[in-house]
Amino acid sequence: MKHGAPRREGGYSLTELMIVVVIVAILAAVVIPAYTQYARESKRADAHAALLRIATQQERFFGDRGTYAGSLKDDFNYPATALSPDRYWTLSLTNVSGTGFEVRAIAGGERSHTDPDCNVIRLTSTGAKSGLTSGGAANNDCW
Repeated sequence: MKHGAPRREGGYSLTELMIVVVIVAILAAVVIPAYTQYARESKRADAHAALLRIATQQERFFGDRGTYAGSLKDDFNYPATALSPDRYWTLSLTNVSGTGFEVRAIAGGERSHTDPDCNVIRLTSTGAKSGLTSGGAANNDCW
């Protein structure tokens, strides 16, 4: 009979498993916030497209009638609750006068989501672009 070092059974040691867990945790700490930010920005692009489309419709309306439309539903045949193309944002027309308007995209359309940094994204007839946080503070980084 030979005596020597004990034979190692197959498998991984606890130390090796812990190293893998630490590596996965570090990767998750980097990847998850980056993905979350990417997803928010792609949803903001949905709002941008909707706001620019409505602004274009408003300018056509103004060119035809000499005043801006007062209602998305009545003047542009939007449903009672107007939504962005991907349905992440509820759209509204505010501050309408004969010489200007503001169109807003508010987070939480049919496909509800949250965007605390850009809860409301706005575009005016002068082309001014802005946003509001969920707390109501101005945020010009929404565009």
